[in-house]
Amino acid sequence: MNTNIIKTKNNLEKVVLLGRTNVGKSTLFNKLSEKYLAMVSGTAGTTRDLKYGIISWQDTMFELIDSGGLDIKHLRSKKNIEDNDINREIVNKALEAVKQANLILFVVDAKNGLNIEDREIAKWLLRRKDKKILLVANKVDGKAQRMEIAEFTKLGLGDPLPISATTGSGTGDLLDIIAQKLPQIKRTEKEDTSEILDDKNRNIKIAIIGRPNVGKSTLLNNLTGETRAIVSPIAHTTREPINIQIKYADRNIEIIDTAGMRRKSRIEMKSLEKEGVRLSLKALRHVDIVLFIFDLSDDPGNQDQKLISEILKEKVGLIIVANKVDLLKGRIESNTYTQVEKNIQRTFNFAKWASVSIISALNKKGLPKIFDKVIEVDANMYKEVDQDKLWRIIDEAVVKHPPHKKTTSKMRPKIKNFKQIGVNPPRFVMEFKAKHMIPLSYLQYLEKHIRNNFDFTGTPIIIQQKKL
Repeated sequence: MNTNIIKTKNNLEKVVLLGRTNVGKSTLFNKLSEKYLAMVSGTAGTTRDLKYGIISWQDTMFELIDSGGLDIKHLRSKKNIEDNDINREIVNKALEAVKQANLILFVVDAKNGLNIEDREIAKWLLRRKDKKILLVANKVDGKAQRMEIAEFTKLGLGDPLPISATTGSGTGDLLDIIAQKLPQIKRTEKEDTSEILDDKNRNIKIAIIGRPNVGKSTLLNNLTGETRAIVSPIAHTTREPINIQIKYADRNIEIIDTAGMRRKSRIEMKSLEKEGVRLSLKALRHVDIVLFIFDLSDDPGNQDQKLISEILKEKVGLIIVANKVDLLKGRIESNTYTQVEKNIQRTFNFAKWASVSIISALNKKGLPKIFDKVIEVDANMYKEVDQDKLWRIIDEAVVKHPPHKKTTSKMRPKIKNFKQIGVNPPRFVMEFKAKHMIPLSYLQYLEKHIRNNFDFTGTPIIIQQKKL
């Protein structure tokens, strides 16, 4: 990989949520971070990968990390466990989080009471002498439960702090205690999360979208050089959006990996997969550019085209990533990469303006170029064109092919002005005199002329109409 790629470190204290399955860690993560991106379900093992959120409370800022439920079998021993065991990978991720932790929030379930799993995890934690540990009793929704949580003192971790992650009861006290246990870090202007439009300071947010098993998590891991996402041949291993920040060519880039999306007919109602798809589509609303990844060794289907249609609705930048080129050695030799790109644009002809990248995520072939394309597309999203040149181009296009008049109208529409009115994405307004609105096909004709004269690769263009 290109050595210009650097994983960003925020130097904030790390606070890790730890505990067995179904004690409410993800609910608590959502409540404290106020992002509601962690999936919440009664199904054990819902959370698989680590989730990160920056929290500011009083004079303290810290990074909150949500981990998957600890499985005692895997915590005790890793012997005689299959390599593709997802539960083992979940535990491995939780252990990674513990290594980073400055403070561990050991979450237990007050409703179900103390059990053998809590005892085993507590024993394991007590052997980590260098770690600060705070015992948190979740699901305390009444006075009776508040009285019963005293049994958790048997764990040897002190008195449990009663909270309810669902209602928010006690979470303010929890944040107060966290702030007391961590160094105070004053927020500065440089740490302000508001976006700055200057290129060097503006963060670029990108999402990786695609069907299951096309290589999204492998792409994320190899792009960043960090095994942040679990990779498995089992479909839907990734259930929730996973994000990581890097720096490339002096630009801050936030990457979000999402759950694979199948056809709706194949997804069970009220399933974890359906919730994962909902979160993936939600992620589209908060990014600047989408890396749409598909399997080049398999012909793109209707689902790929439907996914791109969903992406286009959000008016974000688009890079189509053709993965697994390593599987086409015998079939791609007769074609140049340029021809392959043309075939991809022909397949997704309703998004011909998209940037195209041909890669092997597994072999890391072509990966650094993706970041170059991300920066190029970001620049195009914020591009402002010369107004005089724009008007000349539009005027020439109109002279060559004037807009048609309606059969009920005596005069053709007359375009009086055409100017750019915004960026991200580039927006234009066409002012004209006519009784009727100009058809979409003519706007597409004008857009083609704009693209032929200005480089807007990877970015959508919006043309608004204004009748005078």
